[in-house]
Amino acid sequence: MKVILRKQMENKKKKMTVWLIKEGEALPIRKNVRLMRTGSLAKHLAEEGHHVVWWSSSFLHGEKQYISKKYKIADVQDNEKIVLLHSPISYKKNVSFSRILYHQRLAKEFRIHAREFRRPDVIFCSWPTQQFAKEAIKYGKRYGVPVIVDIRDFWPDYFLRVVPEKWKPLGNILLKPLKISASKVLKHADVLTGNVPAALEWGLKYAGRKKNVLDRVIAIGAHRAMLAGDELAVLMKWWEERGVTRETWNICLIATLSSQGDYDTLIKAVMYLSNKYADIKLIIGGTGDREEELRAIAGNTTSIYFAGWLNKGQMDSLMLMSKAGAFCYKNTDGFCDAFGNKVVQYLSAGLPVLNSSTGYAKEILDANKAGLTYAEGNPIDCARKLELLIENENVQKEMGKNAESLFEKEFDMGIVNRNFCGLFAEILNRNG
Repeated sequence: MKVILRKQMENKKKKMTVWLIKEGEALPIRKNVRLMRTGSLAKHLAEEGHHVVWWSSSFLHGEKQYISKKYKIADVQDNEKIVLLHSPISYKKNVSFSRILYHQRLAKEFRIHAREFRRPDVIFCSWPTQQFAKEAIKYGKRYGVPVIVDIRDFWPDYFLRVVPEKWKPLGNILLKPLKISASKVLKHADVLTGNVPAALEWGLKYAGRKKNVLDRVIAIGAHRAMLAGDELAVLMKWWEERGVTRETWNICLIATLSSQGDYDTLIKAVMYLSNKYADIKLIIGGTGDREEELRAIAGNTTSIYFAGWLNKGQMDSLMLMSKAGAFCYKNTDGFCDAFGNKVVQYLSAGLPVLNSSTGYAKEILDANKAGLTYAEGNPIDCARKLELLIENENVQKEMGKNAESLFEKEFDMGIVNRNFCGLFAEILNRNG
């Protein structure tokens, strides 16, 4: 037993070379971005003295534009590099054939360029994408490198979310080849992780096996918003010029405006309440396929403000000025258990969460009294939940304190990153 413990301690101290594979996240080579799961882990590993190569893309998912027109390697800090793989194929819609072709091209570019880098000790690959995971696992098997696949989304089941109910049987038939391919990939991963329990369960089901001692749930994390002094004053003025102040009763919705969101329900609820509460304001930070439709629903009302894409400072300052954060998704197959980065960011800012998901989000918010869940598609119920917070300042503040406590206990990025590092060390220990 003493020998095993000593080896684990040695592996924790050993300086690893880690490959992180994830496209679509905010990149630290740009200014004023909020680091997410991969970016924060890369920073943490590098600061601990490990060598990190983050494989990403030259195409920015959120903004749908290129950051580079060719393959590029960028130094972030000592021990941390980002590889921008380049695909001449891009996409405008998140659910599209073009995006599948884009992912295939990135996977091919990874296969070509991976041989140019020093062999890693461990590979951590996000799911999606299936194509990246397939190439990572092939590399791992060839060179004896353990591969962790981190399930963040239920791909390819994801595509069924946009299929009308009557066409879902046909959709399942058409998706069968992708599902078979996903199963083949996941069953060869050495370790599976998930950001929520349902994600890990989904991955294990596709892999066709039971949970082993290394498979585990590692939560989504976030860093607390840290703004003060002149920086905060400048950002507050920026919001005031747009009609958002500390005096308005602000609800922030930070999201990609896609077909998966129940955003129209929230907009209608706020418009309904604006007849009674003149100071209520919903601020929508983000863009997406449904933006034009949602703007049409909001019309000329001054209670809804579409802020567009927001940088880290703008997001943080908005949350500091808000009374609640909205997490509005449709409870389609696989999405009722969604628990996104934005929920954790709301918690970090001490905001009660107005939620529509009936699965994991509702369960954890109810258990910690950190938010309220409304009935999806029901603007009146959504309005009632908001009114409860507006009329009861003590309830709003108490839920905010509970939200902050929940964040500190389970979702602080420091805890999450240490959990990942512990997993990496455990894997290396078992591999000798």
